[in-house]
Amino acid sequence: MTGSLAVEQQAHTVATAAAPSPATPKKEVNSIRFNQDGSSLVVASQEGFRVFDLSSTGGLVITFDFSTIPQVIHIQRLYSTNLTAFVTAIEPETLKIFNLRRNEVICEHRYAKPINWLAVNRLRVLVAAEEKVFVHKLKNMDIVHTITDVKHNPKHVFATATASKSYLCFPCESEKGTLALYDLDTFKEKLQIPAHNTAIGCLSLNEQATRVATSSVKGTVIRVFDTTSGDKIHELRRGLRVAALYSVSLTANGEYLCCTGDSETVHVFKVLTTEQRRKALEEQGWVSSVGSLAVQATGLFSSQAERFMQEERSVCTFPNPYHGLKTFCNIGVVPAKQDCLRLHLCGVNGFLNTFLLEKKENEWACELH
Repeated sequence: MTGSLAVEQQAHTVATAAAPSPATPKKEVNSIRFNQDGSSLVVASQEGFRVFDLSSTGGLVITFDFSTIPQVIHIQRLYSTNLTAFVTAIEPETLKIFNLRRNEVICEHRYAKPINWLAVNRLRVLVAAEEKVFVHKLKNMDIVHTITDVKHNPKHVFATATASKSYLCFPCESEKGTLALYDLDTFKEKLQIPAHNTAIGCLSLNEQATRVATSSVKGTVIRVFDTTSGDKIHELRRGLRVAALYSVSLTANGEYLCCTGDSETVHVFKVLTTEQRRKALEEQGWVSSVGSLAVQATGLFSSQAERFMQEERSVCTFPNPYHGLKTFCNIGVVPAKQDCLRLHLCGVNGFLNTFLLEKKENEWACELH
């Protein structure tokens, strides 16, 4: 079903400088990063960076504003703590661990090559430089492991999450869509998943580290895999036309997923297991109908019919207010409400939109907050 978008178009300004209209790109926005549970947002520009709390009511509160730290190019906050890791264009080989409350750098670490990506979680600080990933222990910043067999990854496609297990995901090959799932507790590769026939373009792990979502550079299909077995849980059809996906986000339990790209539409999916999907189709009468048609045509329940059953279209779509600009998304479940989601969209123009998606009488309604 397609949600109806509220007519009123409002947006919060999150860039550090006075922002133009939402359609105008702000070239000085260097980095947009939601924290691990979507409760906070950091936006870095040429002039400095801002930290925002995204309240449960959809509001936006500036908690920190640092105009004296310019040209930040990579940054992430550790949940809603005072700890933030960042890299500047002035010192691209240096990782800085920063205390927001005290407004001071508490630790620095320099690498031989420029840093391409970083992430922090409750146990680790991860830094990708050239074709290596350095794993630091968060408590004392000691390097406890170095992953040296990381293939050429020009788009710096990585994803990490820590719950009962701690994982890092990245492409095994630069031209094929095989995914490596690396265990950050044992420092061993847990799985290799043949996710796509072409190169992986986008990755996301849910906060509970139970599911990983992937898309190829084609961006037509998103596949969700179980991190324990590597089995494919669901295949989600974004569209038939090739599109570059900018971000994919899963809710904490991996039940819902959203994605943004260079198409005009934002998609929201419900991720069902194969058994859940089959049960839902049986309730709707689809299994018997599709099975009957397949038997009539081939005498067998064809693989095409099975794939039709497994492939899911979005439950809700709405126009991207920043179409033509790179846009990042984060999706979460609204506490104490059934089938109610909150979706944040932040564009490189320095604006943030918050949408409330709620299922009412089997239809999804979408409101812009």
